[in-house]
Amino acid sequence: MTTASKSSGEGIAEAARALRIIESMSGHAWSADAAGSFTYLSRKTLAYFGQAEFNWQHVVHPDDYHRVLARWQHCLQTCDDFDIE
Repeated sequence: MTTASKSSGEGIAEAARALRIIESMSGHAWSADAAGSFTYLSRKTLAYFGQAEFNWQHVVHPDDYHRVLARWQHCLQTCDDFDIE
């Protein structure tokens, strides 16, 4: 096995481990692109929302929307991780 293929194989294995951890989380896990469209939804998140053809802005409570939107915009500008409760 070459170094490149070993590294690629290790990367795939690491990604699979990370996905198993994410899918085992009790909370909702998702990712979205800069426009807010989902690029990944965990099975639990998809089951809770019941669809994937929408973006995160449709699932935020109206009372939290402006705070969450401000954090989202900040993260887009600074490349910070988006993590909010």
